[in-house]
Amino acid sequence: MSKSTGCTSAGGAGSRSIGGSQTAVTPRAAEGVLLFDNETGAEVTRIGILFDSPVALCMKDIVAVGGEAVTRLDVGVRTAWIDVALVPGGTLQVSIPGNAKVSSAYWISSVQEKNKVIVRWVIEAVWNEGDSAAIAEFMSSSSVFHGDSFVGELPGVEGYTMFWTMSHTALLDNQFTIEDIVTEDDMVAIRLLHAGTNTGPFMTIPATGASIVARAIVAYRFSDGKIVEGWLNVDGLGMLTQMGLIPPMGPPNFTWGTPSAVTGDPGTPEENKINASRDCGEVWNEGNFAQIDEIIG
Repeated sequence: MSKSTGCTSAGGAGSRSIGGSQTAVTPRAAEGVLLFDNETGAEVTRIGILFDSPVALCMKDIVAVGGEAVTRLDVGVRTAWIDVALVPGGTLQVSIPGNAKVSSAYWISSVQEKNKVIVRWVIEAVWNEGDSAAIAEFMSSSSVFHGDSFVGELPGVEGYTMFWTMSHTALLDNQFTIEDIVTEDDMVAIRLLHAGTNTGPFMTIPATGASIVARAIVAYRFSDGKIVEGWLNVDGLGMLTQMGLIPPMGPPNFTWGTPSAVTGDPGTPEENKINASRDCGEVWNEGNFAQIDEIIG
């Protein structure tokens, strides 16, 4: 994205968020302007806005009430990033010409928070709204997306667009819900719930008309405000079973007990990372099942 000093053409919430807390904000409308109130209880330094269509924004259209002057405006096809130091209770006033509306907006105060917002917008704009043209807004032209056995390696915006086309051809009513989102350093990971109806061909497989519900884990690596690498793991076996292409597995030969309530100290991020590593290393790699009760609550 480019820095704007004049006018430039520019184009959620509810999930668990860990590692950098961005705050969703819904603007108020007042006499031709949108008012973004800082109700976070702390100073914010930037707001990211996703519009439903292209929009022209100028520095002169943005006024901070209860803070310092706007210092930077970065715009893309459907997005705007506005740098402004706004105190608690302050308001950012934005005049938006035309009929563009705000799809979502977030107060942020760090690069990690910005990266999480971009991932939310990938799901919101690209996948749920079906706007494949927005892919280039969020992904680097030199990015690499490592898909699972369904899609393999996807180079650049073109490769990711091919993946999007394949998915939306097979399941036109795709809907994705972010259930968890976690960030650390230059990485963002999400746990997704995916639902849709198989109304079109999936690769070489004819449409089955089946309703599909599957979960996936996706991790993204960022550089200079764009996704440069991604990794996908999806429940492909479950999808093929729901499509009737492979028989379902039989019932398990064991019975789960009643889960206990989650209580106690949630631990620090560093402690939790160590325990997660122990699960992989000690339990699975070393086969030390005696450690399960110590690691898994």
